[in-house]
Amino acid sequence: MIAQAGSWANGDRFTIFFETAGAAGTSGSSGTSGSSGTSGSSGSSGTSGTSVAVGGTTNRIVKFTSSTTIGNSLLADDGTDLKYNHFSVNYSSGAVDTDGGAITTGGGGIDTESGNLITNGGGLDMSGGGNIDGNGTNDLNNFNNITANSKSFDIEHPTKKLPWRIEYGVLEGPEHGVFFRGQTTESVIELPDYWVDLVHEDSFTVHLTPIGGPCVHWVEKVENYKVYINCQDGEINCYFTINATRKDVNPPKLEYIKE
Repeated sequence: MIAQAGSWANGDRFTIFFETAGAAGTSGSSGTSGSSGTSGSSGSSGTSGTSVAVGGTTNRIVKFTSSTTIGNSLLADDGTDLKYNHFSVNYSSGAVDTDGGAITTGGGGIDTESGNLITNGGGLDMSGGGNIDGNGTNDLNNFNNITANSKSFDIEHPTKKLPWRIEYGVLEGPEHGVFFRGQTTESVIELPDYWVDLVHEDSFTVHLTPIGGPCVHWVEKVENYKVYINCQDGEINCYFTINATRKDVNPPKLEYIKE
């Protein structure tokens, strides 16, 4: 037992006695060392307490592996990237790397907010539907081959302006064709120098339209990527259109069975 002396405001003195061995005392059942105390059987360090074994690897975010043990999860944080197995997000750039895995939105969108969508050899499968919307301001660059059911361009109407627009279809045919056109009064039409490596010389077709009156114009020969022409009265004056087939790409398949 502990005694504590004191005095009232009028000067009278008093003594208070504390029971240390009682139920609520220091050594009592609810005290510090009691059965429910810090060191008691039900305390935090007691037999019924919450003792947990901690383990893990550097940079790994831990998780409970049982009710009393903590170990590695699949999440890692090295200060640069937050990684989940093969999937990672870079803190500074916000770049997402799936390491070859697919991103499935389940019908949702992927908004890059002016960034790029880079697959690095992977595919972008939209067979379930959906659109890639460039909002009229973005480019689709550096594709080796583009196929579609139809191709067109859609621009703001140049004279009526918005809300009017113009949609044009793209010319289609059984070849990857190029053309060169213009007006000439010369007997030789000089073709662009890059046509030597761009088109087949034996694929040329030439269309000549006389200017100013009916006068027969004709092609004398095509040689060394030059078109030699002449006309009935010797006074060449015509519009010309020259078409040819590209040789730097494979020709279209035309009729085929899809694998």
